[in-house]
Parts: sequence; structure tokens; C-alpha cells
Amino acid sequence: QGVVSVTMVTNSATYGDILSKPIFVLGVQKGLELLKQFPGNEAVIITTDGKMVITPGLEGKIELPL
Repeated sequence: QGVVSVTMVTNSATYGDILSKPIFVLGVQKGLELLKQFPGNEAVIITTDGKMVITPGLEGKIELPL
């Protein structure tokens, strides 16, 4: 499944920029695996079929209306 949007939640704009781009290329599953290597960096990913994927660190902390 393709990715149409990646929103990073991080303390570093540099990490946000560096990590968001590969998620577009890798897709959701491999992108999530990549993020596991960088603790403290979270993401909201929207797929081409309209699904929203929230990394575990953000679950219960944000509410996004669809």
C-alpha cells in the first residue's frame, strides 16, 4: 500500500525530515520497522486507501477526525 502523507512527531526537525521521506518510499510496514530504530520519533501515516496508521507512542495521545 502506498503512502500519501507522513506527519512526524519528534523533538528534532532534522530527524522529522530525515525519517519522513524514507517512509514514503518504503511503505507502511518497512517504514514502521525503520522508526523502531529511532526511539522517541513517532508518526501518523496516511495510506493511499485512506487508512491512518499511528505509531504506538502516539496511541491514546492524539485524536484525528476523519
